[in-house]
Amino acid sequence: MLNRREFVGRGVSGQTLTFLALNAESEDAAGSRTIFDNTVGEGSTMDNVTAKWDATNDKVVVYGGNDYQNCGDFKVSKLSADGKTATLTGKIPTAVTEEGTPMYAYVSNAKIKKYNGGKHLEVDYSKQEGTFEDAMAHTLFWAKTTYTTKGDMQFIFLYKTTYLKLTLDFGDATLNSTASLLLNGTKISSLSRINAINNKTDGTDNSGGTNYIDDTKGVTIEKATITNGKSVVYVALYPQQVENVKLVATLADGTKYNFDISKGKKATLGTGAIYHITRTGVKEVKQ
Repeated sequence: MLNRREFVGRGVSGQTLTFLALNAESEDAAGSRTIFDNTVGEGSTMDNVTAKWDATNDKVVVYGGNDYQNCGDFKVSKLSADGKTATLTGKIPTAVTEEGTPMYAYVSNAKIKKYNGGKHLEVDYSKQEGTFEDAMAHTLFWAKTTYTTKGDMQFIFLYKTTYLKLTLDFGDATLNSTASLLLNGTKISSLSRINAINNKTDGTDNSGGTNYIDDTKGVTIEKATITNGKSVVYVALYPQQVENVKLVATLADGTKYNFDISKGKKATLGTGAIYHITRTGVKEVKQ
């Protein structure tokens, strides 16, 4: 399980907002682990990864109210030695003054794209590198709170991403090569969009919820390394129930191996979890 991030507001001055950022590792690990269902397939496990703040590169985008144009960038201005506590400082164009006004935020990176002017947040999963670093780069953290002058404001950043760690056994310890991988199946997302803010006017709140999912193309890893007959790849996905999950590996010489990832089971992939799955492929016989 990857731990969510918490932000507690410490002060408001005009358009400038300052937040104390906490990584509530121990609390979240105990409180939310039970939501993860380890039912992807036989031999599956989950890894634990600690999320820390990056003082140089982390940027948080904060929305003031349901106006997608009233947003600003927040940076780490102070970081603790262990990287789990930080102070974030930034500005929004129009000051929020009304008690109870909704405020939203997400942790920005190059893989997260604003869509429809910023009303939605888009992640493209269709082409990945298969590395741990690239899978984590597809992570979307999103949070909501309300404005108040009566005490600290708190953002609890939730994962909108799940992960697979696939160990692929080609059944030949002498095989050292590369392969193009295609992961596909029911609800295997190639692109997702969530609502960055509340876009409804009927009194209901759809912020943070699914806006659009493309699950027709699958996920491609163009160059996975095979060493001594095995390849280990990481894949980021939008968290939802999946089934009929298959992977086809195509070697440089055109030889194909088929891997049955889900083995006939349905699984609801939990947010922030890394599911470790080992499978042995079946080599296609050329006609």
